[in-house]
Amino acid sequence: MAETQLPRQINILRETDQGSVLTGNVDIKSMPRLLEYLCDDAGSAQVDLQFGKDGKHTRFIKGHLSTALNMICQRCLKPMEFVIDDDINLSPVLSEGQAKALPIDCEPVLVDRDGQELAPIIEDELILRLPIVALHGTEECHAKIEMAETKQEATELSSFARELSKLKN
Repeated sequence: MAETQLPRQINILRETDQGSVLTGNVDIKSMPRLLEYLCDDAGSAQVDLQFGKDGKHTRFIKGHLSTALNMICQRCLKPMEFVIDDDINLSPVLSEGQAKALPIDCEPVLVDRDGQELAPIIEDELILRLPIVALHGTEECHAKIEMAETKQEATELSSFARELSKLKN
């Protein structure tokens, strides 16, 4: 089955006025800022978006995004998969003044009255969900990590490090 691509450009204000729903994919290779954090451009992000206005006439974009990104583990320097499966909740605004007037629980996204590309908004949301440091779990990591198994071993290692430091000085 062919994957449905999200439209490249939409008018977010019109979509919120109409209460539209969009479902589809955005290719990872179409997000250059995200690519800086990845080791390849494989795959796509699956996106479900619902546009509308709440009871206070505040515009919203609610939805869900999921993808598996290939990053480099900073411990063993081998490729690893990082899965993002999260909800998004945004409030489109036309100016910073409108953004400041939003309730505290609304995340503003600056939009253009004439329409704009959707991929940069999805890209921003994915970048915000990346780890500060990409690491495998300790069980999956290819780096050899040796830890003290007992409190006595830890104390001995600490004493050894102090003695080494004294010799160095």
